[in-house]
Amino acid sequence: MDVIKFVNSKELAEQLKKSNHEFSPEEAIYLIQRAENFSVNEKHEAYRELMSLYPDHILKTRKGHILEGVHLADFLLAYMESEQRLIAECLSDSDGAYFCAEFYNAQSGWVADEERFATYQECIDAFYNSLKFLKGVGVTAWGDEGKAKLKIHKKFSASSRILTEEVTTDGTIYKVYDSEQNDEDFNSFDWLEINIPVAE
Repeated sequence: MDVIKFVNSKELAEQLKKSNHEFSPEEAIYLIQRAENFSVNEKHEAYRELMSLYPDHILKTRKGHILEGVHLADFLLAYMESEQRLIAECLSDSDGAYFCAEFYNAQSGWVADEERFATYQECIDAFYNSLKFLKGVGVTAWGDEGKAKLKIHKKFSASSRILTEEVTTDGTIYKVYDSEQNDEDFNSFDWLEINIPVAE
């Protein structure tokens, strides 16, 4: 498995390549989960490859963590199912919820727009049309409209809960998260036993 391609830092990737570092299953999981330029579907495909390579592997974690003694396949299956549930919930229209977005500007970073939309599709379509217009008048700061980065937020009126997808306007989802998610479930990657620099 080509784990190097999932390293965000080019410098770290080159360093690991030169040292012929042999990645443990835990290191591979950690790097795949944090890879910025791979979609959720691409990451899930990589997780399934790991599961086939290490069908009986027991995860190595910091002593006493909730994942101690858990099979790699069980952990990855549960994580992928959690992401798919969040994606389905974010895509669905719900009473008492509305959608808004942020777009990525190369100069300013993430820029929020609080215009509210009743459905997910209305929200992403509005930004797609805006980006097409900007490109038409020669404004290209946000890149090609098919690859522009958006954060779609589903906000629930009766609570502070927010579901967020990082997505391109061609519909490719790169991240999904819940403001009320359980840290033990979703941040367990930080407890994996790894022997590479984690600051990328």
